Amino acid sequence: MMTLSLRRKWGRYEELRPDQLAAIREATPVAFWPLGLIEHHGWHLPVGFDGLKAERICLRIAERTGGVVLPTLWWGAGGGHSDFLWTHYQSEEAAESVLVNTTSQLARF
Repeated sequence: MMTLSLRRKWGRYEELRPDQLAAIREATPVAFWPLGLIEHHGWHLPVGFDGLKAERICLRIAERTGGVVLPTLWWGAGGGHSDFLWTHYQSEEAAESVLVNTTSQLARF
């Protein structure tokens, strides 16, 4: 939900109505996109550790500066833990397609 923090408008993309997205874009045309793979990091950490950290960092920055935080993208390529259970990587082409298409759409908006 859109929050006012230090007079900056920000919000989570998936929770905002189109009019709220437009208002935030007008005030602060910045999008933060947390990226994090689903991968085994050892038995002491969750498999989503990278994305959880990235999302929290993006939220903290948006709260201070304004902007929109996109949903965390969990499905990427190129990690170094592919031999471990509970790790999910996509092909580089699939990951590139999502990144390029989404950023192109955001730039048009």
